[in-house]
Amino acid sequence: MLDDPTVAYERIAKNFGLTKQRIGQLTNDFGVNGRQRKHERIVRRWPRVMKLAYSTDVRSVISKIRRSGIQVTPYVFPAQPRAPGEE
Repeated sequence: MLDDPTVAYERIAKNFGLTKQRIGQLTNDFGVNGRQRKHERIVRRWPRVMKLAYSTDVRSVISKIRRSGIQVTPYVFPAQPRAPGEE
């Protein structure tokens, strides 16, 4: 489980009936770099999709702009590349 950075210490602790802190201590004994492992887990995380809900004021401005003939496209954050092996 320690080889897979997507598995959090909390999940490992639940499987073995230990605390996250104790898992962290054991990983230090095994020579696992906890900070690097956490960084890899964050990098491999699936991107979160946020659904934007514009307020009524913003929607009224958008509709006025559209009625004037200007094309309005909501801003979409660029997709983050996935980690190797994720599909």
